[in-house]
Amino acid sequence: MKWKVQLDNIQNNKLVVKKNSYQELIITESFQEEELFIFVEENAQLIIKQEYKQDTPIIIKLIISVEKNAQVMHELFIATASSIACSYEFILVGAGALVKSSGFIHGINQSSSVIRVEQLHKEINTESLVSFKTVLDDTALYDYQGTIIINKNAVNAKAAQHDKVLLLHAGATATSIPSLQVNCNAVQCSHASVISCINDDQLTMLSCRGITKTEAKKLIVAGFLKH
Repeated sequence: MKWKVQLDNIQNNKLVVKKNSYQELIITESFQEEELFIFVEENAQLIIKQEYKQDTPIIIKLIISVEKNAQVMHELFIATASSIACSYEFILVGAGALVKSSGFIHGINQSSSVIRVEQLHKEINTESLVSFKTVLDDTALYDYQGTIIINKNAVNAKAAQHDKVLLLHAGATATSIPSLQVNCNAVQCSHASVISCINDDQLTMLSCRGITKTEAKKLIVAGFLKH
C-alpha cells in the first residue's frame, strides 16, 4: 500500500521523526486498515493531517510516542457517508512533551464514526490537549471514548479532553464518554462532553427574520464550530 506522506524512514509501519527535526505527515483514504507506530524524538516537531472525504470505509490506529520537549500537532477532518474508525494513543514519555489534537466530523446519511483517544502522561511538565467537534445529520452515528491517564511521576502535567456534538436530525445518534485516571496530585486535568441538538425555537426565531430552514441550520452549525 502506498503511503501518502511527506516523511522518510517509514519501515514496517514504523516512523521515526529524528531529533530536532520538523516533519509533516499527510493521511488520506490510502491508509485503510493500517496501524502506524510513530516515535517523535527529543525537540522534534510533527504535524499530522488526516482528511477523509471519500465514501470509503476506514480503520486506522496511530500510536505516537513523544520524547523530551517534542511536539505533535494533529488535525482530523471527516466528511463522508462511510464508516470510519480512528484510534489514537498519545504517549508522552519525555519531560516537556506536548500534544495537541483537534477533530471535526460531519456525519451524513448512515455514516458511522468511531473515535478512541488515550492520552498517557509518563513524565513531568507534559501537556496534552484534545478537542473534537461533530455535526450529525440524517441517521448518522458517532461513538467517542477518551481516556486521560496520569502516571505518579508526571508532576505538573496538564491534560484536557473536550468532545462536543450537535445533532441536526432526530435520527442521528451520539455517544460520548471521557474519563480520567489520575495517579498524581500535582496536575491540571479537565474533561467535558456535550451533546446538543437544534430545537424548533431556534429555527422559528430565525424564520421570523426571513431565514429559510436550510440557511438557519447552516448558521447554527457555524456558531457551534466557532465557539
